[in-house]
Amino acid sequence: MAESQANINDWWGKILGGGLGAVAAWPYWLLGVAIGLLVGHAFDRRQAVVTQFRAQGSDPARFPDTVFQVMGYLAKVDGRVSESEIAAARQAIGQLGLDEAGAERVKQCFNEGKQRGFPLDSALRRARKICGRRTDRARIFLELLAQIALADGTIRAAEQRVLESACFHLGFKRKELNQVIAIISAQQSRSSSHWQPKRPPPVNDVTTAYQVLGVNRQSSNDDIKRAYRRLMSQHHPDKLAARGLSQDMVKLSEEKTVEIRAAYDRIREARGMR
Repeated sequence: MAESQANINDWWGKILGGGLGAVAAWPYWLLGVAIGLLVGHAFDRRQAVVTQFRAQGSDPARFPDTVFQVMGYLAKVDGRVSESEIAAARQAIGQLGLDEAGAERVKQCFNEGKQRGFPLDSALRRARKICGRRTDRARIFLELLAQIALADGTIRAAEQRVLESACFHLGFKRKELNQVIAIISAQQSRSSSHWQPKRPPPVNDVTTAYQVLGVNRQSSNDDIKRAYRRLMSQHHPDKLAARGLSQDMVKLSEEKTVEIRAAYDRIREARGMR
């Protein structure tokens, strides 16, 4: 059915062009049809190229390729790619649940992003098309970039600019970027060798807790509750699993909910909220 529809679409320009040519050139309708067919054929070819480009640009299967290209660019933007950034990229392969062939492909994409002259803006525009209205997918894209930027323990100015550009293209605000960075930082601190599982998650200072929830000290208690509920809904493992995310990404989401809940509890404690 889809193939027959595509074949029909391939002829629409010729049919309309021939018909209009016949009417416009009457009584020399044969000449009009010939000219109309040529114009229609050119129109059909252009539409076919546009349709193919749009299909490739919005294909969700290209999500891993595109994110790893941008990750490669981000890792290289400060001059060199560190071992910790390479380790973060390997971790992302596992988080996306890629098989052996997929892992080899995204490694190549990572190397492409590292090359001089890599078109970052084009890649980010493609990322926006791939994510479409799926804000959960766009947020995962941004979170994977943040993991690379924070792999060395701090975000340098050049890396910050890349993250802000990604936010712009993906439709996020600066506040949401700070929120993602705070959550990823808390996760990395919790998973370090200096943290023991029996201790509470390291969202100890209220400033970090506010950043995790994307609010501030001037926010009302109701605003804080709404921000907490919205974040918990966005990262709800059952919702993400239903949307087809891999088990590794669902597990990562579960870890994020730990940081979000810990931040909320810390703010409640500081404010005396019920």
